[in-house]
Amino acid sequence: MGPGERPPVHASGEEVGEEEEQDDDEDEETIIKKIEMMQRCKGVTPINSPILIDKTYQLTAMIIKAENLPLFDGKVNPFVSCRSNGFVLTSKHVVNNQGPVFNSKVNIPITYPILNDKITMRMWSDKGNLSANQFIANIPESPSQFDFFNLSKLLCSDGRMPAKWVNLYGISPNERSPRTRGKKEGSSYLGRVLIAFSLIPNEAPQLCLQSGNPIKEPK
Repeated sequence: MGPGERPPVHASGEEVGEEEEQDDDEDEETIIKKIEMMQRCKGVTPINSPILIDKTYQLTAMIIKAENLPLFDGKVNPFVSCRSNGFVLTSKHVVNNQGPVFNSKVNIPITYPILNDKITMRMWSDKGNLSANQFIANIPESPSQFDFFNLSKLLCSDGRMPAKWVNLYGISPNERSPRTRGKKEGSSYLGRVLIAFSLIPNEAPQLCLQSGNPIKEPK
């Protein structure tokens, strides 16, 4: 009813038809059309649901070798972890070697759109005997959105990062204590690692670890 309007009045003896009962057996499509019609009457225009286009890629991190890694209690059993898109894989473990040769290909599936495009890598030492692994250093020490440890940066560079040395920095093993256990950054040189990346379109990307061929070191 609008302002100043009077409700309708039925004459005496006039038959008033009852409203038809709503069909409870209406299918979902009919109900949706009725809702859309009601929304149009209210000035609301429904639009179709957005179509998401999924693009799949194969991310490969080639972990080649490392040099001058620090010793922990007289030895180091190094390996590298790689995390991206919610998946984590590790390179081959090398026993008691400060200059290990990994030649490991870490393959991780990537599907766009993606919420986080970081590639997080760390160097560890396997302590064995079911003990927690010893953290050595982040790779690199302070990742950023402008380096190659980033999926968007890789895509802008034709999906490839040639093999390059990445220096490791952190807290020296001799200076570590329970008080510094949670700190991941420091000023001590802890060696370096040789890494290469590729991010290539692939309809069936895999999550796996493979052995890689040696790569010519950059000058």
